[in-house]
Amino acid sequence: MSQMKLAKMFKPAKKSVLIGHIDAYKRGYLSGWACDKENPGVPLRVRVVVQGRPQAEVLANKFRPDLKQSNIGDGEHGFEVHFPLSLAEGEAVDIRLQDADTGQRIQANPFQLKRQRRGCPHARLGARKRTR
Repeated sequence: MSQMKLAKMFKPAKKSVLIGHIDAYKRGYLSGWACDKENPGVPLRVRVVVQGRPQAEVLANKFRPDLKQSNIGDGEHGFEVHFPLSLAEGEAVDIRLQDADTGQRIQANPFQLKRQRRGCPHARLGARKRTR
């Protein structure tokens, strides 16, 4: 068998084009969507990675009318996953998405979660009692 035929038989698999979006993180729940553009009928198992460490996995198979309207597959690519984070005041973390089966990064918006500082001095000014 010629080398050309062998090369065609054993050429590396083409990487999928994985797209997605992180919508929000509220009360311990991360929501968004993820889709394989090459295979939109197959839901992705999404791994949520925080600061380089896997935190949770979820199947992106919830129907979302906005995805259907935007021609993102059949619209069944939404997800919501629960994982509480404990952040110190002012601490920020990066959240990324991966295909849980292959480890391939899902091209999604950069998402940074930051705990706001409590007790901003400007917010307390009106609450102080004046003493003479």
